Amino acid sequence: MKALTSVQLIGIIEQIVDDHPDVEKEIKAYFPKIDLKSHEDRICYLKRNIYKALPSSRLISKRDYTAYNRVSAHLMDFKKYVIDQGRLLAESHQWIAVMDYVFMAWKHVKNTPVWENPCHNAARRQCFKSLAELCMYALKNMKNTLNPNQCENYKKQLKFLSDDHEELLLCLKFLNTEVKFD
Repeated sequence: MKALTSVQLIGIIEQIVDDHPDVEKEIKAYFPKIDLKSHEDRICYLKRNIYKALPSSRLISKRDYTAYNRVSAHLMDFKKYVIDQGRLLAESHQWIAVMDYVFMAWKHVKNTPVWENPCHNAARRQCFKSLAELCMYALKNMKNTLNPNQCENYKKQLKFLSDDHEELLLCLKFLNTEVKFD
């Protein structure tokens, strides 16, 4: 097995799970917890690039059209990474890691510049929208495995973040109406 590439090993595991769905839980038990530190480091690096590209003079605006033009490429890199990594985590079906990623990435998206021209805030809105969709997708897939403590923790975090984007209110509503404990 050492001669196989990671792509080949993943293919073998996927084939085993497809052929024997009952062993999926057992295989997942061997997976290590996903470490989001490298993702957070990369997001911080990309966010730092955005702020480095902003004009440094105190005499000119850091939120106008000219400033936006200087950082737009960095904003697109940031947006692409946040959205793509979230999708990759969702494809791995590691729902707790997806939720952790949503909360971690959310605070970094929130700390990106808000531009004077509303259309320049599109990358920021798309990041929020994508993270909210990931959150809902993860909650729907883990609703039968959530314990009351996790549910309350998610509710608190979602209430705190829901001021930034209204779609998180749908996630909160989902937790309040769809997740039941006997």
